[in-house]
Amino acid sequence: MRQHLWRRIPMIKSDIDLRTLLTCGQSFSWKETEPNIWSNVIDNVVFSLSQDPSALLWCTPIRDGLYGYSFTASGDTDTTNGKNCETLKIKRKADAPLVESPMHKAIKTEVLTDHFLNARADGSSDKVTDEKAENILQDYFQLKVDLAALYQKWAKVDSHFEGIAESFLGIRIMRQDPTENLFSFICSSNNHVSRISSMVHKLKENFGTKRGSLGADCMVYSFPTAKSLDEAEVESKLRELGFGYRAKYIAATARIINRERPSGWLKSLRTRSYEDCISELTKLQGVGRKVADCVALMSLDKHHVVPVDTHVLQIAFRDYRIPGVGKDMKSLTPAIHNKIGSFFVDLYGDYAGWAHTVLFAADLKRFSDHKPTKSGLPAVEDTKPLAKTSVSPAKTTKPAIKDSKLTTEVTKPTTKVSKPAAKGKKPTTKVSKPAAKRKKPATKK
Repeated sequence: MRQHLWRRIPMIKSDIDLRTLLTCGQSFSWKETEPNIWSNVIDNVVFSLSQDPSALLWCTPIRDGLYGYSFTASGDTDTTNGKNCETLKIKRKADAPLVESPMHKAIKTEVLTDHFLNARADGSSDKVTDEKAENILQDYFQLKVDLAALYQKWAKVDSHFEGIAESFLGIRIMRQDPTENLFSFICSSNNHVSRISSMVHKLKENFGTKRGSLGADCMVYSFPTAKSLDEAEVESKLRELGFGYRAKYIAATARIINRERPSGWLKSLRTRSYEDCISELTKLQGVGRKVADCVALMSLDKHHVVPVDTHVLQIAFRDYRIPGVGKDMKSLTPAIHNKIGSFFVDLYGDYAGWAHTVLFAADLKRFSDHKPTKSGLPAVEDTKPLAKTSVSPAKTTKPAIKDSKLTTEVTKPTTKVSKPAAKGKKPTTKVSKPAAKRKKPATKK
C-alpha cells in the first residue's frame, strides 16, 4: 500500500470540486495518478490532492516518502454529488517509526534540482515546511476568495446561472504560473482538452525538470522554462512530437521571452493594467486575443476578464440573446469580443471571468452527466471553511481592446423565414424565445 502523509484544509464541495476543476480546461498538467488522487508540480513542489466531503486533502508524496502514514479507499457513496467515488479514510499510525516507502527507494539516489526538496545521493534533503506548502496551495487555488458568496451574487442577477449552479459548484479560477499557462494555451489553438493535455505533458517530459517518481511508470516533471524552450532543435523536436504549426509559435515565443524580455517579465504583468497585459501578450507568436485573455484571467490576476471564442459566442447567443450577437456571424471580431465581454462584466461584476468559467464548464460535453447536489446551492452563511477576503475589490475597467489577432470562423446557419401571407406584406423572421429568462442587471453609469 502506497503511503501518504495527508493534511486537511477544511472545506466542502461548494468551495472546491477537484474532479471538475482540474479537468475543465483551465490547467492541463494534473494527472489522476491513483483513483481520486491528482498530482502535479506547483512552485517546484510535487503535490498530490484528493477530497472528502469536508476537506481538501493534500500531501507532498516525494517529501513524505519516509513517514508512516497511509490511506485506505472504500467505495462509499459521496452524498455531496450522489455518485460513488473513492472516499479516503485518513489513518495516522501513532508514534509510527520512519518507514522507507517504495517510492522513496525509487528516487532517493537521484539528484533533484527542486529547491524545496534538494535530494542528495546520501539520502539527506532540504524540506519545505507544511506551512509553506499549504500557502502554495492557498495561493494556487485562491482559497481566500469566498466562492459561495460569489455564486449567490451571480444567481441573484442571472436565472440561467442559478439553474446550472447546483450542478457545478466549486469551480474557481486557479492562479497558475504564467509561463506554463501561456505555453499551454498556445497549444490550445484548434484543439480539444485531451490533446492539449497530451501536448503539455510532452513539453514537461521532454524539456522540463524531473522531480521524482510516483511509481514505476509515473515520473513527475516541472513545466519547462522559456530558456529551456529556447534551445536549438526545439521546433523540430516539437514537430516530431506532433505539435504541428504550434511548434513554430512555441519556439518563437520562448525566444522572445528569453532573449528580449527582462527576467520575471511575465509575472510582472500581474501589476499592470488589463489593457497593458493584452498589448504585451499579443506581441508574442501564436497569441491572439482569446489566448491573451485566458492568461490574463488564469495567471495574471485579471478576475473580470471573459475570454471569448466560438464556444462562448454560442453561449452568449443561445442563453443570453445579447443584442448584436448572432449565430450568422462569420468571424469573431474585436467589436463582438468586446461586446460579449462587457455584457458579462456588467452582469457579474469584478469576478465575471470566474462566473464565465462556470458557464463554460456547464456547456462541456464531458460534464453532461452532472446533476445537482442534494443540498442545493448553499447559503453563504452555511459555508465556513476558511477566513475569506472581500469579493468587492477596487473597480475594474471593462475590456476594450482596439486590435486583435484572433479571427475565428463560425458556421453560418440558415435563417428560417415564413411565407408572406399576402401581397405587399413583408415576410417575418421566426425568432425562438431565449432558453432562460435573465434577470436584468443594474445599469452602470
